[in-house]
Amino acid sequence: MKRFFVNNKYFLISLLITLVAFLLRIYDLDLRTMHHDETVNHYFLKKTSELGYYPYSHQNYHGPLYFYLTWIFFHYLGDSEAYLRLSNVIIGTGAVLLPLMLQKILGWKWTYLAQLFIATSSTIIYYNRYAIHESSFLFFTLVLAFSFYRYLKLEQKIDLIWCGIGLGALISIKETYIISGLALLIAGIYVYLINRKFPNLSQIFRSLAISLLVIIVFYTGFLQWSKGLSELALSVPQWMTRNDSDTGHFKAFGYYLSIFWGSNLLDLFSIPYWEKVKLPLELPTLLTLIFTPILIPAVLKDPKKTDFISFCLIWTIIVVFIYSIPVRYKTPWLIINLTYPAYLLLAGQFAYLLHRSKYLFQKILILCLICASLGLNLYSTWYYNWKFPSQNQNPLSYVHTNPEILELTKAIHISTKNNPQSRILMGLENSWPFPYYLRKVSGQITYDSNYGELSQCEKLPRKFALIILDHTKTFDCPNWKKTYFRTADHQEANLFQPIK
Repeated sequence: MKRFFVNNKYFLISLLITLVAFLLRIYDLDLRTMHHDETVNHYFLKKTSELGYYPYSHQNYHGPLYFYLTWIFFHYLGDSEAYLRLSNVIIGTGAVLLPLMLQKILGWKWTYLAQLFIATSSTIIYYNRYAIHESSFLFFTLVLAFSFYRYLKLEQKIDLIWCGIGLGALISIKETYIISGLALLIAGIYVYLINRKFPNLSQIFRSLAISLLVIIVFYTGFLQWSKGLSELALSVPQWMTRNDSDTGHFKAFGYYLSIFWGSNLLDLFSIPYWEKVKLPLELPTLLTLIFTPILIPAVLKDPKKTDFISFCLIWTIIVVFIYSIPVRYKTPWLIINLTYPAYLLLAGQFAYLLHRSKYLFQKILILCLICASLGLNLYSTWYYNWKFPSQNQNPLSYVHTNPEILELTKAIHISTKNNPQSRILMGLENSWPFPYYLRKVSGQITYDSNYGELSQCEKLPRKFALIILDHTKTFDCPNWKKTYFRTADHQEANLFQPIK
């Protein structure tokens, strides 16, 4: 046993970091109310169970692979908040393990640092605890990035197989594969030019064939949905059109940097949204702006030994630029596509500085910076994941469901139990996430925002035990008690109940 721990101590430390990452992601997983996007995904999971495959439509914007990954937990464990989010907890924890793919090339220092930063990142943890596509998209981005870089360095055929799987999986998850794929391609071209190792074209075509096979399998619902591939062809044009048409999600170009670093650093751009950011979420990434110019002479002097730092720098700059400027449609969960390469870059810079430090005080200073960075990450993680998981103080909480919805749905459940023959009128313009929270009494709910008989006051108590309307709608019937609820950041409702 002693020999086992001596021989495998580095790997065991890596597993310990991964265990910490898992605990940070799974603890109190149902604390935050379900976002309406999460509950829509629950609806599609039900469809997948009923049909035996996911009937992909380009109008739903995102691909099928996420649903197949989540369906396993949904089918075997149930549809509670925690179980719906569990697939992303597992996938997010897996992302902490992935730097092991490059350990033999970059060493244990970089591996540990990369794992520690990813394990403690507040933005990555936040969306690893969310039942949406972004965590699985990030995971397969890393599979593609790491296997691509490793192939360019070692020319192993197995890495091109993983490239094919990673690319096919990305395309099978979300349309933003275009952005990540472009960034990785340009970063890879740099590594190729530095190392002068020309890829084998026949192996590349085999890799692309694997990608195509992955795409066909998932978009056709394991060969059950022939329309899936034609829907895929329609998805990218619609996604690009959305960047011009969906003005409700347009943000200024500094939006993501404001979430990273807070308002005090970027006040010149005058983005009011920054006022929400009381504690910078990813403050350690600022160090990359300090280290990059310091390391430029080293990169120019020995580009082969520093090509991974350059690879991550190019990757980070391109995704930050594209998501910040050409892409006007901005939502906070996209930020993890910026966070991960930034921390890989920071880990590479720290590892290089530790390796090149000649004096003890230099190493101590760098270790202090590392410890301070991890401490800031842990504090930010606690602040935004547990202290303010869905409040206005949290810039990651976007058009989120208000906890008051739990009081409203409790009142509805009590009413359906006491009045099993009557119905509930849900007259909200946007009913999500109510179909999820009321799934057990769905047979008694009427979802109709244009219900036209509200003026017939004498008939309403016989038909509806409760009526829920947008707070802007008028309801003049006498003898109905009104109770106000804020159901989400963007929605307010009134509950009307007849007075007996």
